[in-house]
Amino acid sequence: ALVGSTTLLPRGYLVPAEATVMGNVDAAPVVLRRARLQHDLALSRLETLAAARHRSRLAWTAFNCWNALVSLALEPLVTAIWLAAAALAARCCLARPATLALLFPALDVAVMLAHCAAVCALKWLLLGRYRPGNHAFYGRYHFKWVAALLLTRSLRPLLDDKLRGTALMSLVFRAFGATVGKDCCLMASSVEYDLLAFGDRCTVGFHATLQPHTVEHMVIKLGPFTMADQASLRHLAAIFPDTSLDAAGQLLENSLLPKGCVVAPDASWAGLPAREVHLRDPDTLAAATPAPSPSPSGGGGRGSPRDPPRNGHRAGTLLVPPTNGAAATRPGDATPPARLPPRELEEEE
Repeated sequence: ALVGSTTLLPRGYLVPAEATVMGNVDAAPVVLRRARLQHDLALSRLETLAAARHRSRLAWTAFNCWNALVSLALEPLVTAIWLAAAALAARCCLARPATLALLFPALDVAVMLAHCAAVCALKWLLLGRYRPGNHAFYGRYHFKWVAALLLTRSLRPLLDDKLRGTALMSLVFRAFGATVGKDCCLMASSVEYDLLAFGDRCTVGFHATLQPHTVEHMVIKLGPFTMADQASLRHLAAIFPDTSLDAAGQLLENSLLPKGCVVAPDASWAGLPAREVHLRDPDTLAAATPAPSPSPSGGGGRGSPRDPPRNGHRAGTLLVPPTNGAAATRPGDATPPARLPPRELEEEE
């Protein structure tokens, strides 16, 4: 059994065997995965093969030696790119010191693009294109996947600090295999870019997690993630594989979209794990709330909806769970009661 981060288990709660519990809805823990009643034969074989390899001292040693070799080869590559840029800058400074200040911005951009081009070329040569599927640990694909992971993660400081939100970010995503529409604002990076597809005018917030893969029982599971036109993934939101946001759908801040979930058009999801919510403007709520009885002094009562905020700021948007059954995590689920029993999102293998 596995209990995820930021999860509260009530007193006396028993997590079922081989279950994954993460997050709470109305104070009740959410069961993301239970033991499969009917095992997928192909998936079971992969899990058995991965477990056998994990017990093999030879496979374990070879895998860790491979990680060390990739890391040792990657560090000189990145260092060489930046040392070449520094040597060029020093040569320009010695020849014409006045031109260094003019050339430095262009030189900085050129070095960043050279770093991205080198990592991109190695990614395509080593692994090629990421495709949906399942792969056991300690196999050939796992070795390539870890190497590509280390390569692309070397770009994280560059992409997340310098290129985020710029037009160059869309070019980098396309170079690594992602489908990116027009006028997209991307402020987070990823690893499996080939599994990402963005429509026109999509936004990805700062430090959002674009992770179209999971690792379950030492099996790498890859699946696509798509965003339709004008969809929005807010700051620090996270997605899992086989998920999508339809046109103008949005996943709000600090929310996790579980596997297999689809955000409907113009819908808003929030929570850990996420579910559909209604966004209501505080001014609309104030207008719909009857005014309280006047106080004996004739003035409005303290805290009246018509009184402006005491700090001069407008109140934040309220998240209200829908009451028409839209709160269900999957289409067709019933409306949850006030206090939910452990909700189950059965994994579809």
